[in-house]
Amino acid sequence: MTAPARDEVLAQLRRRQAGILAREAPGAGSGWPPGPAEDDTHLCPGRGCGWRVPPGRLMCPGDWRRVPGPLQRAVRAAWDDGRGAGSPAHAAAMLRAAGAANRARDREAGRLARGQGRGR
Repeated sequence: MTAPARDEVLAQLRRRQAGILAREAPGAGSGWPPGPAEDDTHLCPGRGCGWRVPPGRLMCPGDWRRVPGPLQRAVRAAWDDGRGAGSPAHAAAMLRAAGAANRARDREAGRLARGQGRGR
C-alpha cells in the first residue's frame, strides 16, 4: 500500500472510530456506503461489510473474529478504555487489524470461489 493510500485509510478509520463520518451523497467517490449522520455509529472497515458499529468498537463481530488474537490485544491496549483514541499507536493498531480482517475475508472469498467451503 502506498503512503498516500495508507494515510487515507488511517484518516477514514480515525473518522469512523470517532463516530463523525458524515453522510455522503451517492457517487461521491469515497468508496464507502453512505450512513446516517444523525447517529454516532460508524461503518465496519471490513471490505464490503456495511454493518453499523457502535462507538468504542472498531468493527463488527464477524470481522473482529477474523483478526488474530495478538492484533486484537494490540488494538485493545492502544485503545486503553478510550484514553488512547486517535493516538499514533491506536491508529496503527486499527490499520493492522482492518488489514488482517480484509486479508482473511479475501482468503475466505477465494476458498468459496474455488468451492472449498469455509475450512481454515
